[in-house]
Amino acid sequence: MLLLLTIFISLVGLITYLVHLQNAVAEIHQLSPSKDIYFNNPPNSGFPRVSAYEKVGGHQAVASQVAEDVALARLIKHNGLKLGYRLGAKIATLRMYRSWAALWEGWTKVLYVGSQRNLLTTLYLAFVMLTIYSIPWLELAIIVGKSLSHGWGTINSLTIGIALIAIFLQYKLRKLAEKAFHSPPKYWWLHGLGGLLVAVMAIASVIKTETGWGWTWRGRSLKKATHPSS
Repeated sequence: MLLLLTIFISLVGLITYLVHLQNAVAEIHQLSPSKDIYFNNPPNSGFPRVSAYEKVGGHQAVASQVAEDVALARLIKHNGLKLGYRLGAKIATLRMYRSWAALWEGWTKVLYVGSQRNLLTTLYLAFVMLTIYSIPWLELAIIVGKSLSHGWGTINSLTIGIALIAIFLQYKLRKLAEKAFHSPPKYWWLHGLGGLLVAVMAIASVIKTETGWGWTWRGRSLKKATHPSS
């Protein structure tokens, strides 16, 4: 029953995420690459007007911040200015990391800092990643193995069915992501592993940020970096 309850929670989480992503895709604004009134702030597609960007001092004003994109967005809002958030895959492309080492260094650098060093928020991120992406695959393997050894009971069969639905919804999420971010769904079946890795990186981010152990960016130590803007 505990496994059934857990997989049901995963299913609810996936459905909620699907609805939000579907709404985001439906609300994509057609931004013209020829317009120069917006400033793109990768990796997120945040578009403050150039005048607002210059008014707050641009990236120079947040040069000392580890998560400078988040700090810049907060600075704009703290100055009473508007900040739009749009999906910009149709006007620009970006590949932030080209190796696992760079991905690990980059994500563990900012995940905890981006949450304003909020431990509960970061741990919640890890929990959500495991619940939505990893648990359905793990429980499917456990229940199938158990059923092969001890028979296919009603509860086991129901749990397998819900797990398969959850995994199918992961595929649907990837298809929606393809529309929103132009990210091909080729490796959607690795979501279970991906959720686990993000959870591990979130916890590692807390440890690295609070202790300074291995907290680097492109070889530069961030141990003495200032706190993000509050």
